[in-house]
Amino acid sequence: MNGKILETVEDYSAGYMPENVMCSFRELASRHRSGLITESMYYDSVSVVMNEISDEIMNGFNTMLCDDFEMKDCLFSRHFLSRLLARFSESVMDFMMARIRRLFYQCCKHGRERGRDDGIVLVVNPVQRELITIFVC
Repeated sequence: MNGKILETVEDYSAGYMPENVMCSFRELASRHRSGLITESMYYDSVSVVMNEISDEIMNGFNTMLCDDFEMKDCLFSRHFLSRLLARFSESVMDFMMARIRRLFYQCCKHGRERGRDDGIVLVVNPVQRELITIFVC
């Protein structure tokens, strides 16, 4: 059995993202949990941190996600990745990606830009095969 099967979204991301990015994320998450910043400030701040990551690193992370979770030719927008990390950091990565993959392929198959299932909502560009964002319903 893979020793990483119960790895969280945060731990999975930390395995690829630069250390300074993960430190910034963890600091923001700590401030959010303690009530020092609002939820909208938290999401906006995580997006700012993710936008500072080089295209090279983001492309590599996208490729790794596609390979690890069998999502061929899928694009993960920066916004999607920042929301995934901000909203689901403590979720088990394998479980989250199985849900995301199933819903993503349903959206692409039927040409829908939005899909809802199992407590999550995905916004997708089915033509470009891009995940735009994710949120809880």
